[in-house]
Amino acid sequence: GVFGCVTLKVQVRFNAEVGSLVHCYLRSLRDGAVEASTSTSAEASPDESQPSVLSVLKNTSVKQTVRNIGRLEAFGTAPTTGILRWLRDRPVRAYSAAVVALALGFGEALPPPMWIMPVLVWLLVVTNGLLAAVQRAEDWGPRIMEISEDATASADSQASAGPFPIWSGDLSKAPKKSMQEMLEAFSKGMGKLERNTDVVASFLERLSSVATFADQPLSALVLAGGGAVAVVLCFILRIVSWVDRSGSKACGLAVAVLLVVAAHTKVRGRKRDNPLAPLHVANKILGCAPTRGDVVHYYVATREQCAGKGSRAVSTSSIQLGPGTGESVGAG
Repeated sequence: GVFGCVTLKVQVRFNAEVGSLVHCYLRSLRDGAVEASTSTSAEASPDESQPSVLSVLKNTSVKQTVRNIGRLEAFGTAPTTGILRWLRDRPVRAYSAAVVALALGFGEALPPPMWIMPVLVWLLVVTNGLLAAVQRAEDWGPRIMEISEDATASADSQASAGPFPIWSGDLSKAPKKSMQEMLEAFSKGMGKLERNTDVVASFLERLSSVATFADQPLSALVLAGGGAVAVVLCFILRIVSWVDRSGSKACGLAVAVLLVVAAHTKVRGRKRDNPLAPLHVANKILGCAPTRGDVVHYYVATREQCAGKGSRAVSTSSIQLGPGTGESVGAG
């Protein structure tokens, strides 16, 4: 430039550490456990004032709820890391691990003894975490501490560094939004919140209805199908136990198949992926199963309206739904 090359050197001196870092973490864990066991949840006093449109749009609870939904969606669609990504990067690794699993299985080394399982699970968790940390460092690019002092190299390194994920709400100087933008954001957020919560609630209600014979023919059909599948699996496992009495060969084969399948499954992290997609599919399959509101209407139709001449009036006190069901039954 006009003023030549300007180099800025910053020298920082740290005092002696107050305590060990491990001691700090242990104390934090202890204090958190004590606080969790002794704290009482204090309910906030309700606001008696009449809310305005602007106050609702600026309500931090609503904005935080919508943001939490976005956080869950981002977590569900985040790219896979750890051992799965390590296998998918080079499928030959999965094939090699599958060959090792088959060799251990046919060598009667699988499954491992029960007493060593906790250590193996711990090693699996540690290995997965270390691989995820290395992959995160590669995604984020070279760290600033490792960048060369050369100005050109530093600029190139910084330009080639990967994106650093943040939330737009974390920015200290977010631009102010107009009333129209706030209304659009509020409507969009509430629509997303309604869709996601409805999917989860409907799935749980339909699953409970099937398991508790709320719709007896449907429950009988589904549970009979489940029983047939269980019988077939028992028959297959009986054949496997007859061919492979120790189960070592079957265990090795199962591990090998899982490794190969994991290396070729669809990579997660695309924008069109929806973490609630399996629940959407389940709701479509169980579309004929009644939700809790459907059970209420069934109760009213079969126990109240068709009770005959001496039937009592239907009241909301006779049907206990619990909070948040969204169903109201008036007096008949």
